[in-house]
This record gives sequence, structure tokens and C-alpha cells, in this order.
Amino acid sequence: DLKKAIASKFEEISRFFQSTEFKFAGIIVDLGISSDQLNDPQRGLSFQSLGPLDMRMNQKSQLTAAKVLNEYSPQQLKQVFIQGGLSRGSFELAREIVAARPIRDTKHFCQLCEKVLVPLERRLNKTKKIGHLATVPFQAVRIEVNNEFGAIKGLLGQVLEFLTPGGRFAAISFHSL
Repeated sequence: DLKKAIASKFEEISRFFQSTEFKFAGIIVDLGISSDQLNDPQRGLSFQSLGPLDMRMNQKSQLTAAKVLNEYSPQQLKQVFIQGGLSRGSFELAREIVAARPIRDTKHFCQLCEKVLVPLERRLNKTKKIGHLATVPFQAVRIEVNNEFGAIKGLLGQVLEFLTPGGRFAAISFHSL
């Protein structure tokens, strides 16, 4: 299996760099997810197709979107949504999710997002819509499931160890968080 071979080679390379004083003149990281991951309904990353509430990048991880949506308290959910970029409606959405439990799949989660956020947008007279209203809540849950902010903090805490003096570090990201 190609994925296992790549993972094995990555671990081998990682061990090598951790065991030597090898330094890089430049490091570039891409903080995005691939369209292959988004387009796979079994990953549960998209509201555009029916899928399980998974959202894990590492399939061995214990935390899933189902656990977040079905087990977190309203306050925890609100915090997930706020940290994930949902500025308005985070508490209302958290409360609706708790009332509708169990959340079954990506479509159910999307329907709850629409139920709460569409009327809110109408009340606020928002005529300019950038994207689907479920985009940010899905992103927020994905960030929580994968501890993405923790991973970024870990990366930033270690990147200088791998750079030569005067080396450059760049990160590519397509959202403002």
C-alpha cells in the first residue's frame, strides 16, 4: 500500500533528522488539506456529501467529529466554534446540536448549521454571502478533532532547531485563523 510506504519512509526520515545535527536553509509547510481528503465522503470532511462524522487526518486518532458533536458540553462546543472562526451563532449552534443529539452524519450536522445560521444571517440582513454557512462550523470541528492549533504550536516551537542561522521559514494557509 502506497500510503503505508510513504508513512514508513516519512518516519525513517524523521528519525534521521532527529538523530543528527542536520539543518535546513529553508523550510516551507503547507497547512491545508488536500482535495482528495475533502472529496472522500468516508472522511466526513465535507457537508456536500453524506458521510460519517469522522474528520480525522490520522485514522488512528481516538477523537472523531462524532465524539465532539455528541459528547461535548454546550460550552465546549461553543468554544470549538469560536476558536474555529464562527463569530456569530456559536452558542445557538451548540445549543441546537445538544438538543438534536445524536448527530448522525455530515448531512445532519449541515442541516443543523443551516437551521441555526440561515435565520441569523437573515436577521442581520446579510445579503453578501461568501460561502456555505456550514463551512466554518465544519472547519471548526475538523480543527478540534485534529488538534490543528496544537500541531502548529508544536511546529513553531521546534522549527528553529532545524534551521541554519539566517534560515527561512514559510507557511502556506488558506484561512485567516
